[in-house]
Amino acid sequence: AGYIRELLLKLSELDFTPAEIRAMTDIALSRIENRVIKVNIALIECNPESLAAFCEQFESFPNVAVKLFILDDVTRYSNPQDVFEDYDIIITTVTHFELVAGMLHGLRDRIFKVAVSPTQETIIKIAKAPKDSNIGVIVRSENFRRLVINRLLSMNIDAEKIKTAFEDDVDEVEKILMHSDVLIIPHFLLVNNRTLEDRLSHFRSRGKEVIDFQYHMEEGSLIYIEEHVKRLLNDTKRNGQEGLI
Repeated sequence: AGYIRELLLKLSELDFTPAEIRAMTDIALSRIENRVIKVNIALIECNPESLAAFCEQFESFPNVAVKLFILDDVTRYSNPQDVFEDYDIIITTVTHFELVAGMLHGLRDRIFKVAVSPTQETIIKIAKAPKDSNIGVIVRSENFRRLVINRLLSMNIDAEKIKTAFEDDVDEVEKILMHSDVLIIPHFLLVNNRTLEDRLSHFRSRGKEVIDFQYHMEEGSLIYIEEHVKRLLNDTKRNGQEGLI
């Protein structure tokens, strides 16, 4: 325990924040716990809803360890490059690529920018909603709220017909459920927010529609990353190394 306290004190003296120290120790512990060779992937995005969706897409990838980072948190790191130097692949969206690359300029060759969009099924369900529908949106973060609204407006949905609420604002959520004909909720909340289950069942029982808003990395981006993961694993095995990079 004394060694750990000494290490934490030393890192603090080097101006690492608690969040940075936690991120660095997480990956170090992961390497110790998992003796099998793994590719360490960092996902950086501006909202938790998208991060959860992206993480889900990597569940079928063998031998990868994925860590999620909110962009606003990363911008507050005093030493962001040191935090990410042990990650083999750093993924962010096209929108945030230049900001992330600027903060991690020494690791630019490890940063992948990906194209993201709602799934085709999600777009079709929204498009099929009656034009006069009152649309409710429940989200966790402001960034994802803007993302959903911008998508709806791009589909020529009347802004006056769109109402939003954050999942932890009970009163506003109740208003949304009472007055909406169609409810849009990100997949992350649909499967993880148990307190909404009964309310959504009642909403559906009134003949209303719940649209599972699924947002993901596009197939081309995912295939490219998968191929890079395979190359890293093959190179590591050929070289007989214990870890990557």
